Amino acid sequence: HSEQILQDIPRLLAFTSGRMVEQLLDKEDDQILNGAGTSNTLNGLITQATAYAPTGTANSSSADRFSYLVNAISQLAQANYSPTGIAVNPYAYYELLQIKTTTKEYTSPYAAVTFSDNTLRLCGVPLYPTTAMATNAFLVGDFSQAEFLVRNAVQVDISREDSDNFQKNLVTIRVEERVGLATYLPGAFITGSWTALAS
Repeated sequence: HSEQILQDIPRLLAFTSGRMVEQLLDKEDDQILNGAGTSNTLNGLITQATAYAPTGTANSSSADRFSYLVNAISQLAQANYSPTGIAVNPYAYYELLQIKTTTKEYTSPYAAVTFSDNTLRLCGVPLYPTTAMATNAFLVGDFSQAEFLVRNAVQVDISREDSDNFQKNLVTIRVEERVGLATYLPGAFITGSWTALAS
């Protein structure tokens, strides 16, 4: 950004507090779910979650996406957890609404699927679409067993002092925060994939 942009501070601040903060929060979502737990990264929920293995009806040729999710909910319930959310990619979220038989009948488990307040629920558990999830992946969990901790809230800084900014007539904009993720009971989360399924 050139020095002249400082003359338009209100517009610059609107951009940084909007778009750049949004990008930071997207990165934050990715870290909460997928962080590797290495230096300067969170230890994400998927990284710590139990790998899903289908059982019962979900472990049959008639299984579909719903079967896997209901089965994962069941597995957590059997381990004395109460699932509070399901994270899926937006593609998978809308694919769930379109699963049909070869003769074009919808196959969603009608007794288990509800849609209210703009939220799709399966067995009462809300589904949350997020681009931080891989296309065919899902995470079912009791999210009360993890806590997102904010040490320093989002901060936007503008500086001419970075590197050779003064010589080149530039400014640097930095958006940062200091956060952590405490996963109290990793067993409260199951992650899996629908890749092996035809539907």
